[in-house]
Amino acid sequence: MTRTIAIGIVLVGIFLPSVALAGSPWLLDQDKSVIQFDFRSEFADREFLPDGENQKFPLRGRFQGQSLGFNFRYGLGHDLELGFAGSYKTLAYVSEPVTVVSQQAAGGTQILPTFSLSEEEQGLGDLLLSVRYNLLKGAVLITPEIEVKIPTGYAGPAGTFANDNPGIQTDEDGAFVEQTQGNVPVLDDLALGDGQVDVTGAMLFGTYIKPTKTFGKADAGFKMRFGGPAPTATYGAKLGQFIGNRFVLFAGVSGEQRLGKGEPIGISFATKLPETSPQYFPVQNFQLYTLRRDRSFTEVSGGGLLRLKDYEIILSGGKILDGKNIAESVFVSLSTSYRY
Repeated sequence: MTRTIAIGIVLVGIFLPSVALAGSPWLLDQDKSVIQFDFRSEFADREFLPDGENQKFPLRGRFQGQSLGFNFRYGLGHDLELGFAGSYKTLAYVSEPVTVVSQQAAGGTQILPTFSLSEEEQGLGDLLLSVRYNLLKGAVLITPEIEVKIPTGYAGPAGTFANDNPGIQTDEDGAFVEQTQGNVPVLDDLALGDGQVDVTGAMLFGTYIKPTKTFGKADAGFKMRFGGPAPTATYGAKLGQFIGNRFVLFAGVSGEQRLGKGEPIGISFATKLPETSPQYFPVQNFQLYTLRRDRSFTEVSGGGLLRLKDYEIILSGGKILDGKNIAESVFVSLSTSYRY
């Protein structure tokens, strides 16, 4: 009996959280608008595997991503607000070329092809459309929101290898059996998004304590993911404090939890020995698994905001604390907004 061993890596670009609209329970007045531009840079050299285990990327891999995003909000009046957002992304995954070795059943060592999993990708990410309605005003605001995520035509994520075939066969003991002629058929699986439509319904809550100039907001929602991924529950909370009239400090937590198991999109591999040298990587160290677009994560963030009349400047940073099927990324963001 033989089984195919996938020799590749899940490239983390497809597993970074999408940049979502900053849903606020406080809506704009009629005919008022806010436009915001955001530069965000992310870095990762560790990942959370599908089972939740945290480890370094194999093959001394590292990920970097930058995005320039925009977010436009417009007050319709009658307690309604529209939102529109998008981003241009540049992603890069760099790892050392890997040379796979396998012990032959007849003795000796078989050297398999050397290949690289390094990739770069850039282009427009998903577009986000939203509508919010202020249902309840008072000491606590309650604002329902519906958000739709639409891909922009980029190539969606897939398995690591063409036709899900890495061209290498082993028996159940990991001994080399057969090698396909030519190069290992590695696909470009670094993607700008999941390549499918999401519809999210959420409830936004907000409150402001005037004597201390403290505000808090929270959200809870359900994301229906079309085209194969499992639905997810979304959540978040943020606390902010004014320092004088122009400066705000804030901190928050947000995340998603998958509900069920989505459809597979291909095969890839993980290894429990990520420190293994790329120059001599035993085929027995690879573990084949089915690749899906499902993920869970918890992210913490914090920063400061400076108000200058109709302008705001925001500096923030954060980190993925925990998750499944996602990179343990660290990010920093610089934003500016204008209200008119």
